[in-house]
Amino acid sequence: QSGAGTVSLTGTSTFQTTATQALSGVLGFGSVTVGSGVTLTNNGTTTLSGDLILTGNWTSGTGALLTIGGNYSNSGIFTASSGTTTFNGASTQTASGTMTGTSAFNHVSFTGSGQKVFRNNASTTNFVVNTTSATVTIPSNLTVSGNYVNNGTTTGGATTWALASSTAENSNWLSVTYGNGLFVAVAKAG
Repeated sequence: QSGAGTVSLTGTSTFQTTATQALSGVLGFGSVTVGSGVTLTNNGTTTLSGDLILTGNWTSGTGALLTIGGNYSNSGIFTASSGTTTFNGASTQTASGTMTGTSAFNHVSFTGSGQKVFRNNASTTNFVVNTTSATVTIPSNLTVSGNYVNNGTTTGGATTWALASSTAENSNWLSVTYGNGLFVAVAKAG
């Protein structure tokens, strides 16, 4: 332990107790595995230099920050709440498993020089690419219901925005799709 409220661990930390467990403060881990029947709640700033492997449940508290330097695999439930998930690896990172429905991201951001690859469909409120030294390979179906910011390179499937019809600037659009370098906006009328 170093510094007040800061814990840094290396290697793989496995959470296996079937009780709900909470993380708070500024925490650093190597890789984290959340076992089946376990609920782990992140209420602070958690940085993983390695992988996040979920067969149990991960919940991000209000405004929680999660940074993943390795791979992400979810066969449990990932509840993003209003938290931010950042993939920042220097090597190729893959995101696989369930990333839609109750396991959708809230705000997902990509930094770091490693390629980022989605293996499965995903949903998020905000999708931000902030790396010019790596490519983000999006899945065949990526639903973005908020902001899409691309300050880098993306490749792969289509992206569909779930537009809120109550917003004035979105009320005239039926759908907006981006994929393979093509941006298409379909108007409701005309």
